[in-house]
Amino acid sequence: MRDTVLEVLTHHFGDKTLEDNTNLVDELNADEYDLVEVSIILDEKLNISLDEEAILDIKTVGDLIKLVESNVQST
Repeated sequence: MRDTVLEVLTHHFGDKTLEDNTNLVDELNADEYDLVEVSIILDEKLNISLDEEAILDIKTVGDLIKLVESNVQST
């Protein structure tokens, strides 16, 4: 899951160093539209359904990875 999330983020935001503590808004300049678009891509790639409210609450790359992993495990 981690590799897929990092791949999607790299494709969307460009070739930047991504660590678990990388802040999506402050360091990647993500806005709510970016987060929704990333979640849609992850939904399609992993056949999951990320909650839009939850995706807008995440702050870091690590938070996104945890959210994706918890959704994969529950499906």
